[in-house]
Amino acid sequence: MKQMSPQMNRFAAVSLLVLLILAVIFYGIVPLVQGYRDRADEAAVLSKRLTVLRSLLANEPVIDEELQRLKSLNTNGDIFLKGNKTAIASANLREFISDAVKESGGVLVSTQEYEIRSADTASAVGLRLQFTGEMDRLLSLLYKLENARPLIFIDKITVTSSAARRRARSRTRRGGTTRASTSRMSLTVRMDVFGYMVTGEA
Repeated sequence: MKQMSPQMNRFAAVSLLVLLILAVIFYGIVPLVQGYRDRADEAAVLSKRLTVLRSLLANEPVIDEELQRLKSLNTNGDIFLKGNKTAIASANLREFISDAVKESGGVLVSTQEYEIRSADTASAVGLRLQFTGEMDRLLSLLYKLENARPLIFIDKITVTSSAARRRARSRTRRGGTTRASTSRMSLTVRMDVFGYMVTGEA
């Protein structure tokens, strides 16, 4: 058996030393560094959760008050339009608006659906309407919409007026009658309203 030369012995020794160093790096230092990074990330996540919990505890009275308000809304009536499809919800909105205008003493001229941007968790259903009536009728309708269940939002409103003249009889001292002209302000109102339905099905 031949003995290796001194140069070959040195080469073999250096090679073994390099392999040993690489093994220590890959099997010792690298896992240690990775474990340190994982623990640092976990500590950051826990710290963030702790911050959120502290914020919730600090705002607990406000959160409780808001939950009670939402609970009150639900007990007073459904805040969403009834119907799981747009056509059904739109028909219910049209019926609600028609009844509200009639109860307010106005005259509904026309209604028409229109597209409106929906929210992330609910689909919006829009209705463009036109009705006529006097100022007190408009105020009555606005009050009804403000306190309506389901919730109804006004997107746009345009009001034009015209003086509707009428004649009323008045007696004179001599027993005769004359005709006095009086006028009442008639309003034409164009309004875009919308509500929300829970699902976004068409």
